Amino acid sequence: MSSHSNSTIDVKEGQSLSSRYLEWFLEVGAEKQDGEALHADFDDWLISIKKTSLLDADMLENLEKAQLKLKQSVKDGNIQDHKALFKSFHDKIQLCETQVLLEKAGHDSLTGLRSKVVLNEDLTREMERLSRDGRPFSIALARIDDFDEIKDKLGHDQAEEYVRRVAHNIDKALRAFDNAYRIGPAEFVLSLIQAESAGGVKALERLKKQLESDEIEIKDGVTQRKHISLSCRVMEPVAGDHIDDIMESLRRDLDNTEREGDSVFECFEMSPIQQFVQQQ
Repeated sequence: MSSHSNSTIDVKEGQSLSSRYLEWFLEVGAEKQDGEALHADFDDWLISIKKTSLLDADMLENLEKAQLKLKQSVKDGNIQDHKALFKSFHDKIQLCETQVLLEKAGHDSLTGLRSKVVLNEDLTREMERLSRDGRPFSIALARIDDFDEIKDKLGHDQAEEYVRRVAHNIDKALRAFDNAYRIGPAEFVLSLIQAESAGGVKALERLKKQLESDEIEIKDGVTQRKHISLSCRVMEPVAGDHIDDIMESLRRDLDNTEREGDSVFECFEMSPIQQFVQQQ
């Protein structure tokens, strides 16, 4: 078992896994080593990264498959296949390493929004300001509708492109001092600073207009036009609320409410009574 046990990228002598794999690739050509210790470090790294949820599960699954194919090509002694498979794997692991660094720095690597790594810290700071100064703010949870269906139908890459487009619209609609986070494959949190409930709804109206203007069309080869749509819940926290309870209430309400129309953006405000009932 490798000594590596944390989620860092550098697992040996300050080198990244991608650098070590490059060295191994050159040595395999000279028939110097089979890389078992390196593969063990990769397995440990993969386990630790999965635990952090920093990277998309599909990305990690594709990386793992590429590494298994690479190992098999060496065992089979097919050097020509090994070269092509190594390039595919090396590109994937370099991308993963870069994205881990961005995520740890608080940036969502896919969209450029803030990441879930800093969400709790940022919202806790706003709750402290609310308790101390009485300065209101609103929290919204938004989700791309039918995203799993879109991904299954059009593929991972096209689905991610839709996520980027939606994130761009979110970023464009918010004020400079608001914050937006991507916290799941197609799920976003908006922290609307100095905005009471009515102000939060107004900010989300800007997002609706932005999405209507962009008209992100789903290109599925079907003649009937269909556009990307979002569903959203928004609430104004009160002093004493807990971040986990707020997020759970928003998500539960979003999960349990069916869409009422075909608008590109449907948003409902959670009242204090609804918040109380959800948390019981």
